[in-house]
Amino acid sequence: MTDVQESSHNCCAIICNFGQRRHRTCDKPSPYQPLLDGQASRQEIEDKHSELKAFVDTVRKDLYDVESRVEHLRAALAAAELDRDKVLDFMNVHTRLNPPIHGLPPEILSLIFSFTFNPPFRVFDSRASGPWLLGKVCGTWRKVAWETPTLWKSFVLCCEDGRDLDLDQALLGLADTFRKDLLQQALTRSGQTPLTVVLETYGNDATYIQILTQHLPRVTELRVSGRLTNFRAFGDAPPMALLAKLNMSVHGTGFAQSDDEPETSSKSYFDLASTAPQLTHVVLNIEGRFPVLQTIRLPWPQLTHLHLQQCDLTDMIHILALCPHLVSLIDSSINNVENSIVDNRITLPHLTFISTGIPLLILPYLTCPALEVFALKGYFDDFSDTDSEKFGAFVGRSRFRLQEVRLTPEDSSALSAAFRLFIASFSHVPRLEIDVSDLAPFDMVFAALKCNTSDQVIVFPELQVFTVRLSATSFMSLNGRSSMQMRVEETLIEVVESRWRVGKIKTVGIKEEELHTKLLDTELVKRMRVLKDDGLDVSVWSGVTMDKRL
Repeated sequence: MTDVQESSHNCCAIICNFGQRRHRTCDKPSPYQPLLDGQASRQEIEDKHSELKAFVDTVRKDLYDVESRVEHLRAALAAAELDRDKVLDFMNVHTRLNPPIHGLPPEILSLIFSFTFNPPFRVFDSRASGPWLLGKVCGTWRKVAWETPTLWKSFVLCCEDGRDLDLDQALLGLADTFRKDLLQQALTRSGQTPLTVVLETYGNDATYIQILTQHLPRVTELRVSGRLTNFRAFGDAPPMALLAKLNMSVHGTGFAQSDDEPETSSKSYFDLASTAPQLTHVVLNIEGRFPVLQTIRLPWPQLTHLHLQQCDLTDMIHILALCPHLVSLIDSSINNVENSIVDNRITLPHLTFISTGIPLLILPYLTCPALEVFALKGYFDDFSDTDSEKFGAFVGRSRFRLQEVRLTPEDSSALSAAFRLFIASFSHVPRLEIDVSDLAPFDMVFAALKCNTSDQVIVFPELQVFTVRLSATSFMSLNGRSSMQMRVEETLIEVVESRWRVGKIKTVGIKEEELHTKLLDTELVKRMRVLKDDGLDVSVWSGVTMDKRL
């Protein structure tokens, strides 16, 4: 018999003995019950004084006996609890050799990994991420991770990873042959799962690109950036039948050598998109002028969303001519306008959204009869009479009726007179959004929205939905809300209240773009709560957190 078993046996014996206690005086009715009920006289009680004393002494002996048994039980219980802890520790030591999670079916463990895994992972990351990290836990996790294709379907291939100063010992001096093997393993373990790939290449990495190109037919989203000449390997790539989103960031003169023939490289690069019948979303970030674009005829009638960055105006117009079914166009930046020669206009009959900047360089070349949403970002005080004339001509040609306007000022200066006329040209819109999350939001933008008949005020008589994006921390003082923040709040409250009382506004959304701020505690939100009680639909968002209803 072990010590634990013996201790348990002794404890059980004590409990059993307690159940077999001897007959006690208190187990039967008291012989002095009439005295206890007050049915005896004082003289009768005094006559039984000696008997009562002897009787109490007998009961006291029973009490001593019970207390002794209680102490024994307490000691036995303490010993049993100690033995229990020993057994529990002993069991846990051996349980760790085979943890309960190993009892989960591989399918359940794989599903858990998929929910906790945040793609994409870096194939050559020296600190290990994604499925590489899961494989370091134990053999069971490694087997499940290695056999779960969805864990390997989204990755970053950056050939500079693992070559920095912060290397794990296992990756120190990593040979190219080993790096190729890592890439092959990641691609093989992804099975036939559709891939999302981020390719960053700045060195002599053509070998890795060649390995990747064999798997391009199952890539659904591809983001490529880096040295232009490395993309020659794409010239022999198989068709990309599943590609739906493509982000191309091409650095030509900054990375290519003089004898690298950047035009030939870029042609191979852009030919990549010609084999993608399902391609609908494209982002182009092209640094420098690429005349080869004028000779490429990309079959892009399937393209619906286009985002152009750092593009030459001539190249931009040429690309737009190849995309007749666009519904969304974002023009972030146009370069080399002085040297651009453009003599044609493009009609985009299906375009419903366009975002551009100041000055309005692209609008003179577009006709968009279906446009519904217009977004403008820039320095509003730089908005000139020429820009106003361009927009007016654009509206005259297109004859659209806007449903929403989104304004993102990049400065805090006053609105130019031309800009006020520009806004007045679409004052009928039912939805308006102002994004001041990137700067200290001066109240001049909101002041222009007050509902009155002043010549200095922009009136939106049909406005129904008003959305404001704020960055409270950008104008928060160390000791609480600054005077600027309070002035913005007061102006916003005045705008909302006036339009709620006399206008058609129905919905107000306040979106806070930075986390951990105090927007929900401000006077602005308190006043919004009052308006919500009156029937106005008000909601507040904080960063990427869930919608916080007032």
